Amino acid sequence: MIDVEKVIQDIPTFGTFCSMEKMYSLVEELRSDDRFKVDVVGESETGMPIHHIKFGRGSIKALIVAGPHADEPIGGLTVYSLLILLKDNHKELVHQDVEWHIVPCIDPDGAKYNEGWTQKKFTLENFMKYFYKQNMEDQVDCSFPIKYKKIDFDKPTCEAKALMKILDHVLPDFYFSLHNTLIGGAHYYLTRDIGQKYYQQFYSLLQACKIPLHVGPPSYDCLKMYDKAIFEQCTFKKIYDGMEIHMEDPSAQLKGGMTSVEYLEDIKESAFTILSELSYVNHPLMRDQTETGINFRQLMLRTEADLKFLKTVIFEEWEKVKDDLNKNSPFYRKISSHVYNSKEKLHEFLPDMFHMTTPHILFHPDYSRLAREDERFNVYMRIKYRFLCNNSEFIRLLRDSHQTPAVIEAIKTMDALFAEAFEDISNNIDFEAFEVIDVNVLAKAQLGSGLIALNSVLEH
Repeated sequence: MIDVEKVIQDIPTFGTFCSMEKMYSLVEELRSDDRFKVDVVGESETGMPIHHIKFGRGSIKALIVAGPHADEPIGGLTVYSLLILLKDNHKELVHQDVEWHIVPCIDPDGAKYNEGWTQKKFTLENFMKYFYKQNMEDQVDCSFPIKYKKIDFDKPTCEAKALMKILDHVLPDFYFSLHNTLIGGAHYYLTRDIGQKYYQQFYSLLQACKIPLHVGPPSYDCLKMYDKAIFEQCTFKKIYDGMEIHMEDPSAQLKGGMTSVEYLEDIKESAFTILSELSYVNHPLMRDQTETGINFRQLMLRTEADLKFLKTVIFEEWEKVKDDLNKNSPFYRKISSHVYNSKEKLHEFLPDMFHMTTPHILFHPDYSRLAREDERFNVYMRIKYRFLCNNSEFIRLLRDSHQTPAVIEAIKTMDALFAEAFEDISNNIDFEAFEVIDVNVLAKAQLGSGLIALNSVLEH
């Protein structure tokens, strides 16, 4: 069994999230160390290498993968720390019955496109302006082939193909996919219930790191809760079935394929997987259940109207500049599909939120009451701010294109509207009250969580 506390107290110190340059430098250093086996298992869309690193021998094969989503850099700190500790022969790790398999970054392109905010001091404005995340069907962890009900998807990204190759080759007993989120308390997704002994260790670790627990249900109502902030693993099939309750054909909104977790379940049913969701910031309103005096439905409908207005302006500006846009830009594919796919359904759904319908807001009885402070916070930060992040890529595309008069004018228009929307959020949510979590604390919490879960596998 691993003494988790002894491991995390020895991780290296970071000033920012780990850059791809720093990560690649470490990988090249490990190539000259005979204890490590470093393979290039594929390339990203732009040709950046994807590495698979093996260390040690053991009956338990543990696979740790960083970067399954482009905007989630905590995993880079976790794998960098783990590789350094293995390199330094940390006895709590190297003397275990574990064969370590580590992917330093499965989506190096995505990590690179987010370095405008990951390599600076964290601010909400920087995050919004330099945010990058592909459409669902272009994300590594949402593009594994699947045939299910009305879904027939078989267009895995080159990064997903590389991860499939690793999973097929390693067939891990333990799979730690390194995810994180923007805002909210820590929470976990597991393929099976591992019991109170380990859940209490999660809670103690988070308490020592001063990271609050997630309050409330999981991301999707269809998932079971094992304990506070600990849920069963989310899968494409469960999401589909949950959406099917509210709409006739979820395939019209669900674009993409299954996750790596589901793929592993199909090829090795006994494998145990964990996702630990940590956030960059906390805010006291996240847990404030005081009534606001604001009608919940009215708040939601006003926000929906604001976002639909912003979306229509994007449509209009797109038509003016579409012939001038750089079609080779990494932002073009996402924004172009947003424009063409969301027009038809804009009247039925919140923009870019396929699971939240306008009729649901209009007629579901739960909205016929006063909103709580935590709900008001979620409307501004999880709906409106998230919309700004996803759609700010249009401004990045404009800046990445030939600067014709029409493009320059579109940049002015969009800059002004996004600044106004961002100011509206800051006027309603006290930005001074946000607590930015230190990157070193995040590295300790994520690596520690994974090792606690790995101990549950080692024990049995």
